[in-house]
Amino acid sequence: SRLGLLERIQALRKGRAGQKTNLEWLRAYAADIRDFQRLEALRDFLLSVQGLRLQAAGTGKRDPTPLNFSPFRALTALEIHDADLSTVVAVGLEPLKPRLERLTVCNSLEALKHLLAPELAREEDPQPWPRLVLANFSGNHLQHLDDSLGLLPALDTVILSRNRLSALVELPSWMGIATLDVGFNDLRSLEGLSQLCPRLESLSAPGNALRGTSGLERLGRLHYIDLSNNLVGDWEEVERLKELPALRELHLGGNPLSCASTYRATVFAVLGGAIVLDGSSPRGGERQGSWQQGGKRLAKKLAKTSKDVLR
Repeated sequence: SRLGLLERIQALRKGRAGQKTNLEWLRAYAADIRDFQRLEALRDFLLSVQGLRLQAAGTGKRDPTPLNFSPFRALTALEIHDADLSTVVAVGLEPLKPRLERLTVCNSLEALKHLLAPELAREEDPQPWPRLVLANFSGNHLQHLDDSLGLLPALDTVILSRNRLSALVELPSWMGIATLDVGFNDLRSLEGLSQLCPRLESLSAPGNALRGTSGLERLGRLHYIDLSNNLVGDWEEVERLKELPALRELHLGGNPLSCASTYRATVFAVLGGAIVLDGSSPRGGERQGSWQQGGKRLAKKLAKTSKDVLR
C-alpha cells in the first residue's frame, strides 16, 4: 500500500547505515515529494482518528476483504458491520486493546474468540481489553459464549441481541455489568442471573422463550426490565417483581398475560402506579381509586386463577 511504502521510506531515514541510508531516503522521498507529503498528512490524520465505523458495501452479506487497523492508533470506539472476522483475521487490532472503550461488531463473527482472543490461534496467551466498557455483538448468530468474554474486565454494557443463545455463562467480567441486552435469542430461563450480574440495572430480553421472572427478584438495582414478546402467562411472575425497589419501567406486552382485559390495572395494583408499563404511565381509569383500593385483591385472585383468565 502507499502508506506501507511511506513507512518503508521513513525506515530508511531512521536506519543506522549513516550517510548512505540518508541518501537513499532522500532519493526515494524526492522522487515524488508532493505525493509523499500528501501521504504524510493522511497518515497523521489517521493516527488522530478516535472513532471509526466500517460497513460492507453489500446488502447484509459478510465481506471477506481483509481489514487492517494498523494506521489507526488512537481509536477508542470501533464499529464493524458485515465483515468476516472469523475467516480472515483483522490486522492491527491487538495494539488497540489497551485503548478501545467501545466495540461494536455485527454480522461478522462465528465465535467471540476469533475477535477477542486471536492469540489463541498462535498458541499464545491472550491479552485483556482493560478499558472496554461497551461491547455490542448483536446479530452474529452466536450459539454460545466462550471464555474470551473474560478478557473484558471493565465491561458496563453488553449487547448480545439477535443471536441464537440458549444460555448465559458465568464469567468474572460480568460481575460489573449494569446494562444487558439479550433480546431475540432462545433463552428459556433467567435463573442464576443475579449470580452472573449482581449489579445489573437494566435488562432487555424481549423475543425469547421465557415463561417466568424467577432470578430477577434478587437484582435489587434493576430499574428497567423488558420481557415483551415472551411466554409469561402466570400473574405470580409479576408478583415476584415486587421485590425490586428500584423498578421504574417494565415491558410485558406480547406475553399471554397481556391479553387479559385487566392486564394493566392488575400490574399497577401489584407494582404500584409509579412505574411505566409498556411505555406509558397509568392513565384514565387506571389512576382511579377502584384499582388502588381493590387492585391488590384482584391481583391475588387472578394469581390463583390466571389460567382461567387467559383462556
